[in-house]
Amino acid sequence: MTTYATVLAEAAQRYPERVFVHAVTEGGATARITYGELATRTDAVSRALLASGLRPGDRVAVALPNQAEWLDLMLGAARVGIITVTLNVRYREHELRHMITPTRACSDPRRQNAHVGTGPDDVVVGVMPLNHVGGLTVTVTAALLSGATVVLLPAFSPAGALDALEQHQATLFAGVPTMWKLMLDHESAAGRDLTHLRNVIIGGSNADPALCRQIAAALPGARLMNLYGLSEVSGAAVISAAHDDLDLVSSSIGVAIPGVEARIAVVDENAGGGRRAPAARAWRGGGLLGHAGGVRADLRRWLGGHGGHRDD
Repeated sequence: MTTYATVLAEAAQRYPERVFVHAVTEGGATARITYGELATRTDAVSRALLASGLRPGDRVAVALPNQAEWLDLMLGAARVGIITVTLNVRYREHELRHMITPTRACSDPRRQNAHVGTGPDDVVVGVMPLNHVGGLTVTVTAALLSGATVVLLPAFSPAGALDALEQHQATLFAGVPTMWKLMLDHESAAGRDLTHLRNVIIGGSNADPALCRQIAAALPGARLMNLYGLSEVSGAAVISAAHDDLDLVSSSIGVAIPGVEARIAVVDENAGGGRRAPAARAWRGGGLLGHAGGVRADLRRWLGGHGGHRDD
């Protein structure tokens, strides 16, 4: 059975001296933590949690910015079957009360790694909050499974992200459209050496074609991919195919990765009230999702372009 505990143990045995993460600590310093050191730190946390009276199946909530201790707690808790409830540091009191309830999710970031091509030589800059699927699963867990190194920023800023990409010679970066726009429009962007980037991802919101062109122009040596995921399943679900050109990346959100079934629901305007009509189509095995006017007319292009099939 694959768990965080088994994945970390295997990675620590395989890459004991490799740096897993560059992250800020509680004291404000930046630490370089290897896979081996991470295993030692999380082991100490798991023993402390059990000593405090917590038992497998219990829940512990964490509300911290992106920092080393966040990962220590989550991985240490997982090691002994304690569930971590991840909270946004910006939540209000009533939101915190609502969130501290039983929750369940599932994911397999290995499929994301295989689709994107992430491996041990990759350096990933993480700017998404760890309480969010983009930070914990798409970034940290995917890196842990692949043996990659994560440069974890406590919070996003355009200059901070650009600094990290350049200084650590990052090979992979994922951001939402607003992040990309702020970074590319930053006064220091033009003078940066970002030639080590080979895969860049835009997701979380519709990718404007003009922004996609701006990313491609700024990073001509990198492959741009669109990504769609769901917090409900804690992982990426749909990513641009390897052969997608810029026009397709900017007008669709990709193909379903293995293990995901994607569905296009066609809204029948004659049904009234914005209801979904029986005209919906289910797609399996590489179905394409996207947004376009005249969805029925575009179904043929989506279907033909990605080799999926439609279940009538």
